[in-house]
Amino acid sequence: MLEARQVDWSNATMQDVQYALAALISERQRLRAKHKEEPLSPEEIAFMEESGIQIPLLFEGQATKWAERGRAALLNKLLTIEERLADPAKLNPYDDIFRDKLREQLQKT
Repeated sequence: MLEARQVDWSNATMQDVQYALAALISERQRLRAKHKEEPLSPEEIAFMEESGIQIPLLFEGQATKWAERGRAALLNKLLTIEERLADPAKLNPYDDIFRDKLREQLQKT
């Protein structure tokens, strides 16, 4: 897991960040489904809490990678996320976090 709020994303690829994010979200979904049938162990609860912190950091990394591609790419990605948020059929529960991180990067550029 990521330890600090300030992460050096220069050595990570977009794919690295996407895989890490997908793995965390997948495991959280598995644990949520399990929790419907039985209580989670203390380790599982700790993972859920820690991953809840890590997910925004990974979205920050993804937004940083989009910013590295240039302002136009960053704006296009932000527009894509905004359009998805406006369409209830395409809604992703993490899009609002990603949108906010993209906006932060846009302000920096």
